[in-house]
Amino acid sequence: MQKFFILVIFLLVYISSKKVVVEAALPFKNQCVKWHNVFRTKHQVGPVTWNDAIAKGAEKWAKYLAANNMFKHESNIKEGENLYMLSHKPTEPCTAATKAFYGEVKYYDFDKPGYSKKTGHFTQVVWKNTKQIGAAQATRKDGHFIVVIRYSPPGNYLGEKPFSNNVFPPKGGEAGSPPSPRGGGPRHMCCSLGSKALVIITATVIAIKFYFI
Repeated sequence: MQKFFILVIFLLVYISSKKVVVEAALPFKNQCVKWHNVFRTKHQVGPVTWNDAIAKGAEKWAKYLAANNMFKHESNIKEGENLYMLSHKPTEPCTAATKAFYGEVKYYDFDKPGYSKKTGHFTQVVWKNTKQIGAAQATRKDGHFIVVIRYSPPGNYLGEKPFSNNVFPPKGGEAGSPPSPRGGGPRHMCCSLGSKALVIITATVIAIKFYFI
């Protein structure tokens, strides 16, 4: 019996001495900058920085979409814009959004550069001439969670040359699959063409309940 008590005490002391490491979620702003730059570095272009003024514009639009249960681009803005919507709020919303956008790389043909509805979010994320980003998050009345990310200067200009000059293959040749976004599930996305393009096309892709335009 004495040996049993000694063993129990030893186990309790051992367990209490072990540190439990819990990975804390990054602040929203840090998520956006980190993952954009991870993918931009992978595709041989310089980093982006955070712009508070751009973020305020994104916040205003995110709140409007949330208040009206909508999911669409704001018209007549000078920045590029990627939108992301999930049925719930993930642990790291901007991480999930950016990784989802980058996932379109598997559809991009680097030998035939140009705009495609299937790859517009990816190309905006790694667009060489984009230097600053700003983003915001909001929850709609119906519970769906929205992320609005804006880019300056915008990417996705029409024509082959803009893409060949701004979207480069990854180092090592293979893009591979992006790490799984935290808080997976049904989602939607949406991207826009550069504001100086002759026309602006909204690309809407719906897969199950995954939204991005």
